[in-house]
Amino acid sequence: MVARRMTPYTHLKAALCLALLLLLSQLNVNRIVAAQEAEEPIVASYSLPSVTVDDVMRGEPGEVYFVYYLPAEGPERPALVARITKKADRTDSVAEVYDTSPDAAYVPIEFMDGYPSLPSNLTPTIILTAIDGWWVRDGIVNYNLDITVYGRVYAMWGADNTLWTQLLQPTDPNAHIMVRDTDRDGIPDWDWRTMLPEFPNRGDLRTSYAERKCDTPLSVELGVSSQWPFVAYEGGSEQPPTNTFRPPIVVNWATGQIRFFSELVTVRNQNCSYSLYSIKRILLGQLNSPNFETPFAFYDLSNEGIGHPNLLLRTVRTTRNDRSMFVTGNPETQGIRYSWRNAIGDWEWDYKVDVLGQHQFDYETSIASNTILIDAPPYEAYPGWVIERQWPASSFVAMEQTRYKSSEGIYEWPMLGLLEEYYYGWKSEPSLHEFEDIRTGLRGEYRIRSTHSLETYFSPIDNRLHLKWAEHGIWRLDDEQIIRVTNLDEDGFIDVWSRETMPATLDMLGMPLGEETENDETPVEPEVIEALYALDNYLLHDGSQTVTLKEADYQPALFETLPPTDHDTWEAHRALLAPYEDQRRDPTDLRSWLGAFSGPRSEIAGASVANVRITDDGFRFELALEPGMQIAGADLLGLGDLPAGQYVVENRDGVFHVAPMAPAQLTIDVQPPAVSGVTQITVGNSGTADATDLELIVEVMAGDKVVVELSREPVDARAGEMARQLVTIPSNMRAGYYLSARLEDSVGETVVVSRPLSLAGPAAEHTGEFTLSRIPVLIPVLGSFSVLLALAALLAVMRRGRQFDI
Repeated sequence: MVARRMTPYTHLKAALCLALLLLLSQLNVNRIVAAQEAEEPIVASYSLPSVTVDDVMRGEPGEVYFVYYLPAEGPERPALVARITKKADRTDSVAEVYDTSPDAAYVPIEFMDGYPSLPSNLTPTIILTAIDGWWVRDGIVNYNLDITVYGRVYAMWGADNTLWTQLLQPTDPNAHIMVRDTDRDGIPDWDWRTMLPEFPNRGDLRTSYAERKCDTPLSVELGVSSQWPFVAYEGGSEQPPTNTFRPPIVVNWATGQIRFFSELVTVRNQNCSYSLYSIKRILLGQLNSPNFETPFAFYDLSNEGIGHPNLLLRTVRTTRNDRSMFVTGNPETQGIRYSWRNAIGDWEWDYKVDVLGQHQFDYETSIASNTILIDAPPYEAYPGWVIERQWPASSFVAMEQTRYKSSEGIYEWPMLGLLEEYYYGWKSEPSLHEFEDIRTGLRGEYRIRSTHSLETYFSPIDNRLHLKWAEHGIWRLDDEQIIRVTNLDEDGFIDVWSRETMPATLDMLGMPLGEETENDETPVEPEVIEALYALDNYLLHDGSQTVTLKEADYQPALFETLPPTDHDTWEAHRALLAPYEDQRRDPTDLRSWLGAFSGPRSEIAGASVANVRITDDGFRFELALEPGMQIAGADLLGLGDLPAGQYVVENRDGVFHVAPMAPAQLTIDVQPPAVSGVTQITVGNSGTADATDLELIVEVMAGDKVVVELSREPVDARAGEMARQLVTIPSNMRAGYYLSARLEDSVGETVVVSRPLSLAGPAAEHTGEFTLSRIPVLIPVLGSFSVLLALAALLAVMRRGRQFDI
């Protein structure tokens, strides 16, 4: 078994993730506390003799009370009171909702002649204004409401995680909410919320917006009272994922305190929605540039959904010089998660592309019944906007041996959060640590060094969909094995499938596993079991001391397609993939893939290959022949009765050439620094054996002592080629200092070192190089619980987005 060392950083991530899950689990417990800690409440309604409760609910002038209490307490000790008033000279009706203050056991109500009253100095926790003047009419509930929330109620998304409401006093303004039912069918159509406290220099969400974009089958719960159906028996911040619409006011009945004013237009739990969650406030009377999750859009491409979308676009937007997201001096940036399902939406997902780039939003999109203007793409145009653009960084994730259930798409391998520091220019090289593994049953690929649109293609080699122009990828087969895919020549298509042993570093939730070894030295590299190479018109398989070469006429892609953006492209996408659903290759036997292709075949027993690469006029690889080597089938390479040994095989313009391999002969050439202080280091290899897995170390020296290490970069010294690197010399490193460059092999042994170059002046003499040792044939190795903890994890989640909200 190959063990893999877990770094302290990994331990910290694991601890934070665990703390986060524990805290979120506790929050979920709090959300349903009404059902677990108390009996169901009873409601009593009261009106003066001159008017009935139903009259006032229908819009007649009058005043009514709804008193909510637990059976053991009685109406004299209520947990919640709602007073609804409709004045004769006004067109609207106002509901004031009072809950229990933190220092009281119940709402202080009094009864005079059987009719309730409240103290004049009592402040409501929620004020709802029905702008049409009625609440329930002909069985329809009025959701044309303006709402103000006070105190510590969770009325904004994420408030229960960031806990900013705990900074408020009970009478402090919390949030303003506008909700509208534009077709007056009793189901809200849009919900706009604004956080009222300023709380500067915090990353809290200050505006949220959600709009229903198509019909979703719903059953409607009327809550505790069907006469005034705005108080739920239980609930949380979201509408339930069961095609159910629930009243928004959620009370902890054991304490008599309102916990949530839930979303009225659900974002996730319906077929189609357009939403945003912005740290910047959206204001009336101007073109707004909301940030963070803008847009967050859900689509039903099947037109047959029963409550869940099958296309989801989650955007994390940073506007230019976005101080609210603690970024200055950078252009607008979007990180977008684009997940889709090739079936009717059921909260499971098949594929995702994830992109990072810098494109300007330049729309004027009207939302909230044309009362708000934002610069984000409109709902209908957004999928096409994403797919039509080119992106400098993208990943692709496909479900293989697992089912992926989530309300926010596929989380793995987000480009934002992993690479923004590189693309912002804060780091000179991207960090690829997060792409070293993926959860079992998932297949991921990424591209970070070229800009392209989001084409995918279907490979006839493995009969699977891939990201075009992907550079590398991992397919986790089980806890012990992966398939590593590689693009050798940086064209559009994968060239290598390598099955390797590598113990999993992630659990079923994609979180780091615990320590698997006590070894604190360099992690053990994966071991190659077998590898398959697609090289022009040849397929080359290496495994079990047998090399198989097959001449095959194949195209690198059976078809190319873009991710679906609407119903028609979704249907076309499904139609392309459908014929191959039952024809996928066996990932545990790469050699068996050759059977799908016709053509002459050569089996070389007692052989192995290394350092396979594509060249300008073909390809080449190193071939090791063992004593007693035998060839079955066609001798495609023309090996004949070659003796055992090391050979270089080159295919130039379709013709194979086999020659004995000359050991790598490495040189390092160090150029004098230019006036700018930049020097060029060149690594050459005059042998015919490739030297891989090297590190080029550049140091400033005083005598024989190292003063500073300027750089340490991986380098492959390929036969007949030059590898170059530019290094900046600090301006204070001049007289008395020397520049030295050396190469280390994969085990840290120095194999060649340059002659020290004097830095006495800008025109220092170039003193050349000399070799300490020669590398013979290099054998390549393929591949390369405290609250404080919980709060720290929460802050990290708020910075990167809600990655655990499934």
